[in-house]
Amino acid sequence: MAIADTVLTETVIDVSDRHTLADYSAASAGLPFATEQGYCDLHRRINETGHRCIDYGQARGAEGTMLDRLCLGYVDEKFWHFIVNDSFAKYPAHAWHRLLPLAASLKPRIQFVKRNWTFEIKPKTGVLLYPFGWSTRLSFLIVGPHSLADLADVVDCLVNGRCIRPMSGPTPLRSAEYFEHIADGVRTDAFAGSETNDTAGPAALMVVTVLAKHGPSPSVKALTSADQTTMLRLVRPTDRPSSKPFADRVRYLLPNDPFQYALVHEGRYFMWLQSRMRPEKRNRQLLRCHHNNTFESLDRARHLKALIDNAVQSPSSGAAESLLRAAEAELNRPCYKGKLVLDFVQGQEVKDSLKQFAG
Repeated sequence: MAIADTVLTETVIDVSDRHTLADYSAASAGLPFATEQGYCDLHRRINETGHRCIDYGQARGAEGTMLDRLCLGYVDEKFWHFIVNDSFAKYPAHAWHRLLPLAASLKPRIQFVKRNWTFEIKPKTGVLLYPFGWSTRLSFLIVGPHSLADLADVVDCLVNGRCIRPMSGPTPLRSAEYFEHIADGVRTDAFAGSETNDTAGPAALMVVTVLAKHGPSPSVKALTSADQTTMLRLVRPTDRPSSKPFADRVRYLLPNDPFQYALVHEGRYFMWLQSRMRPEKRNRQLLRCHHNNTFESLDRARHLKALIDNAVQSPSSGAAESLLRAAEAELNRPCYKGKLVLDFVQGQEVKDSLKQFAG
């Protein structure tokens, strides 16, 4: 079987950057992020609305430059119940000490600038906000017949090309340029504008999951050398030869099952879960839920590690001790125990961060 015989019909790609405050005086200049009471009160206020969303202007008293609506960054689903062991109605009271985020929609809309592909790519944007930073999120749903090679080209376009066109401008941007453009607006709306001192992550997080397909499935143990090259481009979009064997990029999501696996490279993940690709509605829900949980848990763990790292590097930054201790506890004892996030939090980099923080 060659992977060229596999026809994908629906794939989701989620991407996020990561910004962490290095000086927490910025948290008192915008939205009420500086204190537990202010942060929890904002969550309560949003929760009390029928749609659990409010206009940004209702929270700030003026229109935002970038942020449109503020919503709760969590829902009444299993992943968040791992984080907060309480009824969903009481979540706003836990928002500070359980590090619960807000979510914001963005005023600028975007288009994905396609190449000569016939399949559709539907974009969605948003921002996740914490008292200690934020991440801008891009989500792309690919609908219509496409191959694994096509999907690798989309990933390459997202990482290396100019494929994101804001509706307000004619020039397509690279994803890194788009993230920085949004970051300027988030600093203004949520923190202290140009006075905000934040650090950015070295690379964006990307999680790619095939949701539906026709034809044979690619067994990770039966790929030709050419197929391995194509598959590796799903997480490593470059022509440079890899210094590691293909097998080193593979993480089995079920023990040694060649049809339930992820490919991993420097914060990029491609997931193939054959057992959930059957057309039954329940399987589809579980597959999308697994993708969402994987993305949420990895994005969250990266934020918590960055919070700890900044406190180690700048002990006088003003980070609230309660936030730091909550991050430390969760990284030491992850609430959600998905395979990929456990690989991350149990890795040497996180262990080193926690050791330095503990002194």
